[in-house]
Amino acid sequence: VVHSENAVFGIGEGSSHIGMDVGEEVNFEDALYGILLESANEVCMAIAEHIDGTVEKFVDRMNEKAAELGCKDTHFANPHGYHDDNHYTTCYDMALITKAAVQNEEFLKIFSTVDHTIPPTNKNVERYLHNKDKQMRPTSPYYYENIIGGKTGFHDQALNTLVSYAGKDDVKLISVVMKDNGAALAYEDSAKLLDYGFSLYEDKTLVASDSYTGEISVIQNYKDKVYDLGTVSLKLEDDYTTNVPSFIDASQITVKPQLNENIQAPVEVGADVGSLDVYYGDYLIGTAKIVAATGIDAVPESD
Repeated sequence: VVHSENAVFGIGEGSSHIGMDVGEEVNFEDALYGILLESANEVCMAIAEHIDGTVEKFVDRMNEKAAELGCKDTHFANPHGYHDDNHYTTCYDMALITKAAVQNEEFLKIFSTVDHTIPPTNKNVERYLHNKDKQMRPTSPYYYENIIGGKTGFHDQALNTLVSYAGKDDVKLISVVMKDNGAALAYEDSAKLLDYGFSLYEDKTLVASDSYTGEISVIQNYKDKVYDLGTVSLKLEDDYTTNVPSFIDASQITVKPQLNENIQAPVEVGADVGSLDVYYGDYLIGTAKIVAATGIDAVPESD
């Protein structure tokens, strides 16, 4: 990634940066570390130009992606967040964007990094980057032990903002804090939100093993012909129990079986024959294993 004059000097007075010079070249991955750990606005500009040729085209794509993710109250005017009356978002929309971002393994690796070193470039010696999110640093009074990744933000109009991604047991949560008057409050509010979220989760049996029954046909191939040998009964291998919010409405739980095709004899009791998708409303919570409750032997082959 090469830093143009527009990238270096077009970021607005007081913008956060890591001191890139005009014409300075940096590895693309190191550039991403500069953005996510140190809020390097000039690097945001350089990456936008690198990917789409112009900052304007890149910002258009940002807005298209936000709409695709379901953001209804977001509009980007630049790639870095420096104040612009036409650059805005909401806590909910930012949570949607973060949820999509953490699905990307490379993003998550950088998002979770505390310290990183950018090697010497064609213009400068090596740079030592440190994540500005104090939730991430064990020596900080604001350290949050369940934190996975986070991103701070600040300018005079937005005040302190903070996106946090945390995990406890098998639960992952995103909190977004905006317009806090001080970084300390942002860290404290984020911790309170995450603690509250985690406190709502408990292990619940959503589908009992005896609540699902069914059957499936069994076939046998013999001398280029397919024979129907009848059916075997089906059941769930175990109760489906998972960690969910305590307030969920059990009446909203639905299931959808996904059975394997062309089950061939022999079939033993307990054989894996498919899965049961468990939904809360339209959201797929997880799957339970469907097994054979009865068996069936293959017909002995003969000449």
